[in-house]
Amino acid sequence: MSQRVREPSVAGYFYPSDKNELVDLIERLFRSSRGPGTHVLEDFADKDVIALLLPHAGYIYSGEIAAYGYAAYNSSGLKKRILILGPNHYGLGALASIYPEGMWRTPLGEVVIDPELSREIPSISEYIVHDEMGHVREHSIEVQLPILQYIHGNNSFLLTPISIMLQTESVARDIGYTLRKLNDMYGGEILFIVSTDFTHYESSSKAYEKDMMAIKKILDIDPDGFLEAVYSSDISMCGYGPTAALLYFLEGVEGVEATLLKYGHSGEVTGDVNNVVGYASIAFYKV
Repeated sequence: MSQRVREPSVAGYFYPSDKNELVDLIERLFRSSRGPGTHVLEDFADKDVIALLLPHAGYIYSGEIAAYGYAAYNSSGLKKRILILGPNHYGLGALASIYPEGMWRTPLGEVVIDPELSREIPSISEYIVHDEMGHVREHSIEVQLPILQYIHGNNSFLLTPISIMLQTESVARDIGYTLRKLNDMYGGEILFIVSTDFTHYESSSKAYEKDMMAIKKILDIDPDGFLEAVYSSDISMCGYGPTAALLYFLEGVEGVEATLLKYGHSGEVTGDVNNVVGYASIAFYKV
């Protein structure tokens, strides 16, 4: 029986489909003037990065912002397992979809789906089920993989991709509880990533104002306050549900701190500051 393989959906669109071009672009993301530079973030050498919040637009727009989070992760030490929560942009599949066992392919090779977590998670969560359809076209998780592959060098990590369509408080609480159980079971082995962009298609000044409302609550690890800010200020984050899930998990973890590493927007690349998408890179860590 052949093994299930999830083929790339946005290679050649969000990032290059050619391996050499992709590696060259990733390296430029880290050393460009908008990125973190070639040095590792020394501030994180003595910290344990347990979670990241990262953008997922095309690399030319948000890749340099994401590179800040990945530099912090690389500096703090690599983990065996990586679980990525992303929003479901296309309305396909289940309300919360975990990819079954198999592997995901990118131009940099194949990443194995974590067989233990893939089996364990649906038995813990009320909402997450095995489902391929929620991942067929979705880019929010896929765009994180090539940079992770580049950092790890040999695709040695195990991947757990979870695509979330129903972004409600009850789903977020359930997934947050699930993440907490996993952290208790596999403590120290899992890096949790939330893939989300912030405000969509407003002026850069308005996007900054709204996004900082949300980011303040994220840095405070205040999931209820975060959801209230999103709802009351109509903040058009595409991944507010996954973000809330991460915060519900982290509010029960002792000694966690958060840092905004970088904020930016698409207008910094396009020159159009009247119609931007906001991006942030946030690290959650234990000292």
